[in-house]
Amino acid sequence: MNPAVREWARLFNEGSYFEAHEALEAEWLRAAEPEKTFLKGLIHAAVALLQYRRGNGHGARVKYGSFRRYVDPYLPGRGGVDVADLLGEMDRFFAPLLALPEGSAPPAPPAAWPVVQIDDEEVSRAPVFEQQFYMILTARDLDETVAFYRDLLEMPQVHSWSGPTGRGSMLRAATGIVEVWSVPPDEQFSPPRGIGMAVQVPDVDSWHARLQEKGAAVPEAPADQPWGQRLFSLTDPNGVLVIFFSPVV
Repeated sequence: MNPAVREWARLFNEGSYFEAHEALEAEWLRAAEPEKTFLKGLIHAAVALLQYRRGNGHGARVKYGSFRRYVDPYLPGRGGVDVADLLGEMDRFFAPLLALPEGSAPPAPPAAWPVVQIDDEEVSRAPVFEQQFYMILTARDLDETVAFYRDLLEMPQVHSWSGPTGRGSMLRAATGIVEVWSVPPDEQFSPPRGIGMAVQVPDVDSWHARLQEKGAAVPEAPADQPWGQRLFSLTDPNGVLVIFFSPVV
């Protein structure tokens, strides 16, 4: 992997956006196409977030737009950078600003700032169970289910598709993927049975309050469990159990 891109990713993920821009500047100036446009897109991703942090809504919009134009041709990834995931992270982050009138100042940022995923060569050589884990769900209503995981649970949407056999979306959940499919045209929805997922968070009480503020149907308050976890649960639109937990210190 290009060392300058690796350094950009490190600085980007720690929120040092000006320094991330600087880390790629020289590399971009001497690069030839098609690498040059790709590097320019990575630079604009950092600058967009820098402008957002500085309260420059117009500048953040402009750089976000140019970032998307520059990196879109390189989907799903290039040079170790997971472009699809980065686009999903940036789209999630900028959605509240883009919903406001042009010229508006950036709203309070979402809880999680975008991060870039690096696909090293070591990953491609790893045993299958050390690679990506996917949980696949069939949804009664695809749009409602995607909104539940993306907007309510704040899982970045990294990919979506539509074709003759149906539609689907992929959302990142920590180091895994939740993949949601529509019901095939020739089949009927069958409610899942005995299916659930558990999400570890730093502060389960804060997440409980956050979901309630968003209007989520959370039937129970967080409670300590004998096995050393504090947790609460809710169900997705299809009846899948989702548990939020934190270790009891």
